[in-house]
Amino acid sequence: MNTIQKITKFVAIITIAIIAVSCNNDINSIDDNALKGQESLNSKTVNLTVLVNDTFEGKFLYKIEIFDSNPAESTAVLLKSGVGSRDLFFTSNVSVSEFHKTIYVRQTDPAKNQLVKTIDVTTLTGNIKVDFSKQ
Repeated sequence: MNTIQKITKFVAIITIAIIAVSCNNDINSIDDNALKGQESLNSKTVNLTVLVNDTFEGKFLYKIEIFDSNPAESTAVLLKSGVGSRDLFFTSNVSVSEFHKTIYVRQTDPAKNQLVKTIDVTTLTGNIKVDFSKQ
């Protein structure tokens, strides 16, 4: 096999590889865009503010978690998490599927005690305030 044939085969292989990779990237980006569009049609975003039940007078941070179902169940999906205290409110935008009627907010204190509140999201839009300090 002469040098020209080797070069031609090499260029052909490289060209096919480039075409295959570029087509795969286009398909993935189309799928990603379709999923993002689907998510926005089937979900709503609420701005959630959580006030913790701070029994330690602001000395510690409390873990805040937002779930799509009861966190005591193994099927619960964590939507958001963060921290809060007496002086630092947990605030986050949470995207909720239209199929979920309730979200669960869990506060865990430094002693690992947990409080859970349920929020009906079927009619709520915009801002939601969850106040654990009123027990």
